Amino acid sequence: MLLSILCGIFIIIILVLFFNIYVNRKQQSEYFSDNKQEPVSKILEKTKKEINNNKDNWIIYNASKDKTKYILKKNNEKDITYSAGITNENGKKVYTIYDKENKYIGTNGIQDDINVVSLTGRFDTTVSDIKFTNSEKRIIINIGNNETVITGYGSFPNDNIYPSPWSKVIPIIYKEGGTVIAIMDYSGDSKNVKETIKNIPMEIIVSTVNEKYIPLFFETFVLLQEYISNL
Repeated sequence: MLLSILCGIFIIIILVLFFNIYVNRKQQSEYFSDNKQEPVSKILEKTKKEINNNKDNWIIYNASKDKTKYILKKNNEKDITYSAGITNENGKKVYTIYDKENKYIGTNGIQDDINVVSLTGRFDTTVSDIKFTNSEKRIIINIGNNETVITGYGSFPNDNIYPSPWSKVIPIIYKEGGTVIAIMDYSGDSKNVKETIKNIPMEIIVSTVNEKYIPLFFETFVLLQEYISNL
């Protein structure tokens, strides 16, 4: 009788162990499945829906090139918020962001090699760098030696409505951690974007709590426009 009870308990323990193993494996597979990067078009669609539903939580900026100068304005405002100056110093391109009174705001970047799409410089009181790649993680913005890392995801031609080379640089979905904090996209009809166009205006839409990063997003816009115009 005792032996039967012990055998029964043993079988129950074995069943419980196998059940836990099965559940854990299922949870792990679901976890990794849920955390695969979605196509950028899907993330963009969700983010624009969030923006439309919660407009007070997002700020729209319009970035463009006015003749030889890059400018940034808040949506529906005439005054320039920021402008960007590009100079050549010792064979290097220096990108500097200015305020509406043409004063340096503490954000700049040096492009050591004109053939390498990256900047190393300053953001406010710390260091920063911006790097472009041809991978899904299209833009990496590093602030304060990895204190803050913002990743700009881009889509490939099979998931992009823009022609090459513009498909390399728009749309961009900026994430900090797993949260979308900004997007950069063309605000007009995508059919108007041609391969031969050198510069096109873009919207940079940033969440209100991350508006402090807008100078870096603008600097990234300028870097990418310069990259496209030189292809």
